[in-house]
Amino acid sequence: MRTRNQVIGLVAWLVLATDFPPASAQQEACKTLDAQIQLRVATEGCLSPMKFCTTGEIVSPTGFLNGATWAFTGLATAPSAGLPESTEPPGTLSYAGRVQITAPNGTLTTSDVGVFDPKAGALSQLDRIVGGQMDEARMMGGAERFGRATGVLFVTATGSVNTGFQARVRGQVCLTN
Repeated sequence: MRTRNQVIGLVAWLVLATDFPPASAQQEACKTLDAQIQLRVATEGCLSPMKFCTTGEIVSPTGFLNGATWAFTGLATAPSAGLPESTEPPGTLSYAGRVQITAPNGTLTTSDVGVFDPKAGALSQLDRIVGGQMDEARMMGGAERFGRATGVLFVTATGSVNTGFQARVRGQVCLTN
């Protein structure tokens, strides 16, 4: 019995002596983004193997990421949205790329896939946040960091390669401090 109590006491001491971060330090703070972007085709500095990049400034009524730069780089495309031509016309393109969102206090990077129908002048895109970097300043008034960002953004847009695109971006950016 004495040995059992000693083991229980030792385990309890080890648990109490371990330096666990406070639960609040491990919580996520999620911000909702519902913004507009006027995207324009960018040729200068475009490193896309498809030779297709767009850029624009985020306009967010809530202030979250307002004024940040949105820069898309196309990486690959497939005709017929990657489906058989009997299902989808060859002019409808599926694509993959990266978006870099640059704000005054850090950068978010997304990996995205989308479908663009040039005839309808419409696109839909899914952006998964794959990371980021945080400058010395903190985001959202707390200890959150872009470097630990997660989340998903949904983009819908209308327009063309010639005139640019009017886009709406909605989703969540979650930051773990």
